[in-house]
Amino acid sequence: MSRDAQEAKVRRSVILLSAISIAAGGAGCAVSTQQAAAIGAQQAAQLNRELPIVRNANADQYVEQLGQQIVSHTPYAGQDFEFKLYRSTEVNAFALPGGFIYVSTGLVNAADNVSELAGVLAHEIAHVTLGHSAQQMEKVNGANLGAGLLCMLTTVCQGELGRTAINVGGSAYLASFSRGAERDADLMAVEYVVASGIHPQGLVTMFEELARMRQSSPGLLDAWFGTHPAPTDRARYISDRIARYPARSLNGLTMNNSSYAPFQRLVASAR
Repeated sequence: MSRDAQEAKVRRSVILLSAISIAAGGAGCAVSTQQAAAIGAQQAAQLNRELPIVRNANADQYVEQLGQQIVSHTPYAGQDFEFKLYRSTEVNAFALPGGFIYVSTGLVNAADNVSELAGVLAHEIAHVTLGHSAQQMEKVNGANLGAGLLCMLTTVCQGELGRTAINVGGSAYLASFSRGAERDADLMAVEYVVASGIHPQGLVTMFEELARMRQSSPGLLDAWFGTHPAPTDRARYISDRIARYPARSLNGLTMNNSSYAPFQRLVASAR
């Protein structure tokens, strides 16, 4: 499928998602953890049909195992999380409530080592464990939540078709997470990767790489910077948090391994 055809398919999903009726109710209604998880499952099922999901067992297994390794060291250990790769040159990752994590192939390409990819996964996992998505849902009219999520998490609404679909039926604006929520997810991600035996410096170097890419290839980061704050300050306060760890506690933690480069090559070639 050509890139234009893939983008058209994703845009069509906006229209389908906008038609989903969910139990969250009107704008401002409280959303319980159970309701949020149910909504997340609905949205994940739809996205799995409409996004260009990578269908490669070995690539899927790699990101699934890495993600589950991190989840096993969180308060949600033992609960079902799902990790999906989707094909896009954009550098992006996002989480739906209930533990549905999506990572673009562009982000895998940008992450130089396993600690960088793990840091991003841990950040998205933290959004789930901290309940940030459920909190955001309370700000959105339930009948339009599906469309709002897709607009927030990808760039499909930048096109005329996407904007038209969102405007039908009223406002579906879903704000990105607050700076406080992003900071909390960043700092929790440090805790999660350290507990998982992975070096947290990958979080710092990933944000530094994103800052460089923003200068050289801004179009690849439209989705990321639409939903995440600028990375420079984040790299700084994550570094400050890492510095609070005794040096000996970080010795021996994984920065990279021999399976990561083959995984990147597999993702680059997989369909």
